[in-house]
Amino acid sequence: MTIRSLWKSTSTATFSATAPPPEPTFKTSELVEQLKQTQLAYLMASQNSQFKGGFLARISHELRAPLNGIIGTHQLILTGLCDSPEEEKEFLVQASESALKLVKLIDNILSVAKAEHGTEEINIEPVSLAEVLDELEDLTHLQAEDRNLKLKILIPDSPIYVLADRCRLVQFLVCLVDENLRLMKEGSLSVSTSLVSGDKNVEILIDSPCLKTNWDEPIDLLEHLPAPSLPINPSFQLSPGMCLLMCQILLELMNGKLEMIPAVSPPNDIETSRFRCLFQRYVQPQKPGSLTEDCAIPSL
Repeated sequence: MTIRSLWKSTSTATFSATAPPPEPTFKTSELVEQLKQTQLAYLMASQNSQFKGGFLARISHELRAPLNGIIGTHQLILTGLCDSPEEEKEFLVQASESALKLVKLIDNILSVAKAEHGTEEINIEPVSLAEVLDELEDLTHLQAEDRNLKLKILIPDSPIYVLADRCRLVQFLVCLVDENLRLMKEGSLSVSTSLVSGDKNVEILIDSPCLKTNWDEPIDLLEHLPAPSLPINPSFQLSPGMCLLMCQILLELMNGKLEMIPAVSPPNDIETSRFRCLFQRYVQPQKPGSLTEDCAIPSL
């Protein structure tokens, strides 16, 4: 009897020790999934913080160019190296131009920052795409002609309205087209529109011969700043990557989406870049003075 009871207890203990662990319940799997999402969010936040630190470093670096121009010309005057009052006046004119360029760069950055922060209101309303493209052509055709580049802006035949802030939309398109023209050495840039997603959305396509590598920015710009001995931003322009980021912020504030799609242009298989700007379409209501649910303006 004693031996039999001992054998039973040993066999029961062995069975319980070698039994497989209980399967995770639904709550356990849900916690595991939440942990994965938290880790992913932390990684994205860490990379975003790292990028913003480099972004601020790049801004500071690029704004040094006009500031150095102001300091340099003033030092020439203060140290008495000018041969005549006329030369002093010429240096003062150069300093004034550098100061104006510095203010313009700062204004462009602050404009986007205020809109993102909510200091400046984004007024979403129906905007005529034809009128916006006409204004875009007026503001950019001179730069294309000065550089002997072809600029094709195709105005839609039928009236198309999008939900956007008109001033911000023009600012966004001018910034993107100007930066493409600045990077181009030859070729043509085209701007076209089309309806997508069952005519509920509108896309603006900007096709440029610029390579995708021209727009790339490293995540950590603090480790990739140009050497101090090199010329600092002689063109008084923000880097292409920063301009692209500012355009993306503006478009997202208008409930839009910006994509950059590398492409190959036949027949010479030239590498090009396509910018796809997606907007929500506005359809005029059938009855005057009433809005349907499909064309209601979304709240910010």
